[in-house]
Amino acid sequence: MYRKMEDLYGDTRDTEEDKLSFGFTDFPEEANYGFSLKSIDVKAHISRDLVSLATSEECFFMATRKNKIVRQKLATAGEYEVLHIPPKVKSTVLKVYTDLIGHHCIIVMAKGDHCYLSLEKNDIVVLKKIKSLEITSVVFYSFTCARNTNEILIGCRDGSIYSYELELNDSDEVTEIALNKVFQIPSRESIHGLVYDIFDYCEPDVKVPRRLALVMAVTNDTCYQFVGMQPFVKLFAKYNSLAELNKHKKEVPRGKIEESELKVYYFYKDKGLFELRSFAWKCGAGICYGQFRSKDAINDSIVVEEFFMGPYKCSIKTEEEIPESVAITEYNLYLLYANNLTIISRITKEIEYSYNFRQSEVMHHIVHDSSTKSMWISSSRSVNRLMIMQENKDSWRQHLERGNFKEALKLCEEDNRKYAGHVAGLYADHLFDKGRYEEAALLYMRSNRSFEEVIVKYVTAEKSEGLLSNLGVDGRLLEASDAAYT
Repeated sequence: MYRKMEDLYGDTRDTEEDKLSFGFTDFPEEANYGFSLKSIDVKAHISRDLVSLATSEECFFMATRKNKIVRQKLATAGEYEVLHIPPKVKSTVLKVYTDLIGHHCIIVMAKGDHCYLSLEKNDIVVLKKIKSLEITSVVFYSFTCARNTNEILIGCRDGSIYSYELELNDSDEVTEIALNKVFQIPSRESIHGLVYDIFDYCEPDVKVPRRLALVMAVTNDTCYQFVGMQPFVKLFAKYNSLAELNKHKKEVPRGKIEESELKVYYFYKDKGLFELRSFAWKCGAGICYGQFRSKDAINDSIVVEEFFMGPYKCSIKTEEEIPESVAITEYNLYLLYANNLTIISRITKEIEYSYNFRQSEVMHHIVHDSSTKSMWISSSRSVNRLMIMQENKDSWRQHLERGNFKEALKLCEEDNRKYAGHVAGLYADHLFDKGRYEEAALLYMRSNRSFEEVIVKYVTAEKSEGLLSNLGVDGRLLEASDAAYT
């Protein structure tokens, strides 16, 4: 069952939550788990010509067909800065990209003359080195500083990937430090999405860690994964071998898609600090998504822990086979159709929530801002902000219902500690029934089960070996318990 908003401004209607049959008998009333959708007043700045938006911790960007860039610094919410592409640029804005903090913004134009905007300046600068590139994707590293972008990866329509870097010099002038072609997709298909991360990897018995980078790139029907040491030229060099490249890619049926889309979820740790967690790939075969491997498990292998492929779902009847745009968070997938947003649980794979928009406008874009736990949704003439509230509130119950005890306990200990003792006991029972008695004993120590109840369980099953060390039971007490129950 899912909750549905009838229109853009209606209230979410809550359905009665199903209670799990795991010994919970009386859940206290809790704050509604849900979403709050609000329309953002931008009519003074856009006039049915919004083509792209991007969001970050510090800034929100909108771009129009009339080559106008509207920037809102979130620290001064409500005040918009209206900036213009230099008149000498004869092309129109195609898309805007920003880093996660908002220090830097690259403005991709339809026919070259791409531009740059710094958080510290109001002047839009034309970039010379990438002028001739037909750019289809841009990704920044998750950490940038105000004066330097770190390495940027650029994907192009001919399947080429470039590394690029910008900095502001002492005179506040934008300097293009380097542009290097680092890889060419053999099929020469357009790169429709890129993501990369850098991390330290320490091999077993090796004290000095290696600095590794992971890269994911998608075309319409192929997801490529790369891992190696920087610089990027060195990282990609080993994948010039087709045999090596083919080992680290996933192909899917092309379907009817015209342009695929890659979105990633970053966990917001603290101001300016983000951690790459998961991805969603809109492709012709369906919605493909998964979790990136933990950094200590990546090494030189596949960077994605597991791919999940599912059909597109919509809560209303629609002729659209493929959504306009997608997004992903820790617990949900967001599928944006022309007049509908359908939210699907990553745990149950079922529709959780639904929002219907006015039939008179077509929604195009959805982007996630993990620093504020919100989604920005836009058509050509409107912008809406979806605030995500207590997204993981019911997730532990969904895991528990499916026998995912480890995940359920982890979520309880993080956000629902009042249920952690009970879930630990259920997990311990599960391990006990599987014959994993010592592991179960450790979990019983974290549960709300009484000491006597656990002792009786082990003694009755004649599995008291190992209980002494794990539960700290005095040997004489165990002997007394044995005598009482035999």
